[in-house]
Amino acid sequence: MFPLLFLRRATCCVSSFTVRSVYGGLTAGLFLACSGAEEPEAAPGAPIPCEVQQVLERNCLRCHGEHREYGAPYSFTSLEEIHRVRGSEPLYRRMFEALEDDFMPPVTLKVEPPVQDISDADREVLMEWTRAGAPEGEACQ
Repeated sequence: MFPLLFLRRATCCVSSFTVRSVYGGLTAGLFLACSGAEEPEAAPGAPIPCEVQQVLERNCLRCHGEHREYGAPYSFTSLEEIHRVRGSEPLYRRMFEALEDDFMPPVTLKVEPPVQDISDADREVLMEWTRAGAPEGEACQ
């Protein structure tokens, strides 16, 4: 039996959770039925963690900024917006899926200057943050 370090509830019917072992760092994905609990909402004005904000500025806010460009449907300018439910799930889950599927950033978009692909390190920062439920953190100074 492995001790559970964390589990997050989801609003979907079935969700993948990460379970980590203290012994050897093994990681396994489990499918668990949801309890129907709602996703936590971000408090108005809650800060996006500085490291995440810097990654968003380098890679996302050109299109997903306050003034959305090139058909971007969402803004990533506040934690409250990133936690807003779109369809059946919060936006941060869609962010995770778009990064995981290499759908974003859209390097084939014909704009000047061209859209650059996100670095592996920046992608990992955003994926870890969204996987953790996009928690608030210390804002950049």
